[in-house]
Amino acid sequence: MFGVLAPFADIMLAVCQFVLSAAVIPTVWAGRKVQGVPLTTSLMMVGGMVVMFMALSSRGLALSATSCILAILVWSLVAVERIRGHNAR
Repeated sequence: MFGVLAPFADIMLAVCQFVLSAAVIPTVWAGRKVQGVPLTTSLMMVGGMVVMFMALSSRGLALSATSCILAILVWSLVAVERIRGHNAR
C-alpha cells in the first residue's frame, strides 16, 4: 500500500527529523536561563536518537541518519544546559 513512498523514505524521514530538531532550537537558544526540559527527558531523547541513528544507518538511509546526528547534538545541548543550570543553583 505504501510501496509508492518507499523510494522517498530517506528524504521524508530526514525532513521530519530536521523539523523536530528545529523545534528544540528555541529551548537551546534560551541560553543561560534554567532549562524547563527535565534532564531525564533530554537523556532519553539522546538515547533514542542514537538507537534510531544505528537503525537508519544499518538500512542505508544516510540522509536520515545524518539528520539524527543533528537531533542528538541538539538534545545533548539541552541536557548540558540543564546540568549547568542545576549545578548553578
